Amino acid sequence: MRAANLAAFVVNRSPMLSRCALLALFTAVFAGNGARADEVVAVYSRTFNGYSRQRLAGGGYRPETYTFVDGGRWDGSAAHRATQNLLFPKVVGVLAGAMRAQGFIPSFYPKDIAQIVFVYWGTTTGEDDDSAGTRQSLLGSIRFEATTPAGNGNAVVPNGAGGIGSDGSTDEMYALIGMMNHLRDNNDSRNAAILGYGDDLETARSEPWFAFSADTIDELEATRYYVVLKAFDFPLLLNQKKWKELWETRYSIAESGKHFGDLLGRMTASAAWAFGQDSRGLQRRPLKGTVMIGAPKVIEMPVVLGAGKDLPRRTVPASGLPGAAQGLNSNRSETASPP
Repeated sequence: MRAANLAAFVVNRSPMLSRCALLALFTAVFAGNGARADEVVAVYSRTFNGYSRQRLAGGGYRPETYTFVDGGRWDGSAAHRATQNLLFPKVVGVLAGAMRAQGFIPSFYPKDIAQIVFVYWGTTTGEDDDSAGTRQSLLGSIRFEATTPAGNGNAVVPNGAGGIGSDGSTDEMYALIGMMNHLRDNNDSRNAAILGYGDDLETARSEPWFAFSADTIDELEATRYYVVLKAFDFPLLLNQKKWKELWETRYSIAESGKHFGDLLGRMTASAAWAFGQDSRGLQRRPLKGTVMIGAPKVIEMPVVLGAGKDLPRRTVPASGLPGAAQGLNSNRSETASPP
């Protein structure tokens, strides 16, 4: 969160923390790392069920075969469609080059495929989207009313500094602020689940006076482009119809007025090191200038098309989805659900 708004953020979220507002503002102004948010890629990756990459004696990783599946595009706001022209073939065309650099080799034959990798991409809903803009307008209205005479000779004074207006306007003001913050917190939690910010958000909420916490909230409340890869054991799925997740990687970057297609290659290059790895929490890496484009043939995916009748429906078990993201599935199609 920007320094100019940090003190108000702390007071609005919890009046009990109002004494910390000045300290928080000082910390945000003088303790920042100076990095531009639109030049940093947030990367979160983890492994499951004992999976780990095997290193070769001469260096690098033992090659593993895979095929891609279209998990779907998710646009967080109905008014924000920056990904609308970014279709699956282009996304996996970029991903293929990064996957190969990490020792993952595409295969078109079911008997040779070790992993089936679902690809999700899209945007989160940030404070600059229309839905969040409505909340900001509401807050502005509340602040205006809180400094305006109540109309009956009693001034409405926020924070109980001079008592509460006889018409109860101050109570209403705090109730509306509470409602707005509830919506905001829910949106932050939903974004954190999709982007891999869960642990960082928990820390930010428990220790809001630190600059790190303000930065975390600021990142979550910005509209962000993201890509999520979720890899499963393909032989087990094909032969026994059982889902066994092996690894997942989530990476994102602030939209900042740029087109997703222009950033996809660079943000993927910045996050490729985490494919199939445990990142040990959320990592922030500078945006690279290298764009890796894979061979177009990887998007043909004859395995998925030809063997579809042998696969169960693409319904990832609920245990494989972050809790806060599950609620988004109810009004989206199967191929457009958030990861």
